[in-house]
Amino acid sequence: MKKLLITLISLLFFSCGEEPKEENNGLIKVNIKLNWFPEAEHGGYFHGMVSGIYKEAGLNVNITDGGPGNPVETEVAMGRFEFGIANADKILAVRENGLKIVGLLAPYQKSPRCLIAHENLPLKDFADIEKANRLIVNDTKPFYKYLVNQYPELKNNQVVAYSQALFLSDPKSIMQGYINSEPLIIKDKGFKINTLPLAQLGYNPYASVLICSEALIKTKPELVKKMVKATQKSWLEYLKNPSMANKEILKRNPELGTTLDRSSSLLLELMQSEPFGHMTPERWQNLAKQLKECGVLKEIPKDLKQAYTIEYLED
Repeated sequence: MKKLLITLISLLFFSCGEEPKEENNGLIKVNIKLNWFPEAEHGGYFHGMVSGIYKEAGLNVNITDGGPGNPVETEVAMGRFEFGIANADKILAVRENGLKIVGLLAPYQKSPRCLIAHENLPLKDFADIEKANRLIVNDTKPFYKYLVNQYPELKNNQVVAYSQALFLSDPKSIMQGYINSEPLIIKDKGFKINTLPLAQLGYNPYASVLICSEALIKTKPELVKKMVKATQKSWLEYLKNPSMANKEILKRNPELGTTLDRSSSLLLELMQSEPFGHMTPERWQNLAKQLKECGVLKEIPKDLKQAYTIEYLED
């Protein structure tokens, strides 16, 4: 019943949403919703906007910032935004609840998700996590549920909402983060830390994936194709020279300061694939199995191939 209700609401909002329209200048106006505040993980999307690559493709792209509790997957499924940014595990989770979004291009081939501990707290492997007096994580995220499934003793750790300030004040805490973001910021503040990538546990979902709704693919396939190909080009240019896009990111998120350029320089090793943004059935199948194993999914979806498409990357 819950799934049916969400699906009906999704269809209602999509039918009431505005269709992408051609402006007087001949460009099609489209909107992207980020999954977090602007950072290097969104660099390719900002480069496409400020460099003119999207305009060359006939698109007038507007990027809307995200933040905590941001329901980007819902807003894209409902048609409030044509495109959005989400991680692969969230794509599968919300699809099971009736929100039919589709992954189009995956910049991060290696998940940047990591755990961060102060230097005085050993963090050589995942068994060390239980030594923390609190975990500063979002316990609704699929990665946390998978982690606890693998290490049930972590259920005994106190869990509190994400807060850098709390982490810095508590030397026995462990916090979630992205390997090319929070560790840089924390080190700049004079703290010595250890990090442990979640990918070492074998949990490695695609991240910062460009998404749209199934409905948009059905009704506007050429628009989707233009967006994907332009975004692919934008990311490749950003990785070579991020300075133009980083200026725009800093305007929106000045707290990044001097860490942004260093954050960008770490992306290449996390994003290499041919073609750029490529996704494989094996990775999606393995992720679905992991999510079912930890209870995020009730079943491995029969329509797994409908959760993503690579056709716009390879033609």
